Amino acid sequence: MTEQTEIEKAVALLHEYGLTKYNTVYSFQPNNYITREQAAKFYVMYATNVLGKIPNISRTKNFIDINDADPSLKKSIIQSYQLSIFN
Repeated sequence: MTEQTEIEKAVALLHEYGLTKYNTVYSFQPNNYITREQAAKFYVMYATNVLGKIPNISRTKNFIDINDADPSLKKSIIQSYQLSIFN
């Protein structure tokens, strides 16, 4: 059995915490660029799944470009503000 590389360990940890659906370096594709929307989802998942943070739903923000966002990521964009990740 071969020992895991650092990147393999990192992807395994991300997968274990539910931060990615990918469980291999090849499928995770760490050298690809991510969008701001995707980053919001990642950080929101980390804050809620790992740190146990709860979004403050009383915080509201009107993002001028939210209508252009991927519909599946809009909730994460809003929650990133409610968690004080992105302002």
